[in-house]
Amino acid sequence: MLQCKREAFWQTKMDAERSSPRELWCSVNSLSGRGCDASALGVSADELHKFFNDKVSALRASTSDAPLPTFSTVPLGCSFNSFQPLIAEDVMRTVRALPDKQCCSDTLPTRLLKETSTC
Repeated sequence: MLQCKREAFWQTKMDAERSSPRELWCSVNSLSGRGCDASALGVSADELHKFFNDKVSALRASTSDAPLPTFSTVPLGCSFNSFQPLIAEDVMRTVRALPDKQCCSDTLPTRLLKETSTC
């Protein structure tokens, strides 16, 4: 419900500011977190470092008894030399195929990304 309320708020705000580029740009900056003073978030560099250290330590501990990875060699004469260029239409098709859902930490709802993405 909270996510729906957030989406509805930002959609209404974007629609209302569509005719005022300056206000719309300020809202987009706010939505994406730009212009936000990192120190205002209340997280110090030491706290952030500790968070990631703890996260890595927990991950290592949870996988410490996992078997070592195994690798196989590539047969002689095997090669991959066929690359195709990525074009904007490929990206747009992929964005349009995304499901209309996202996690709470996504500041831009997927539905809104899909609606505003154009070639």
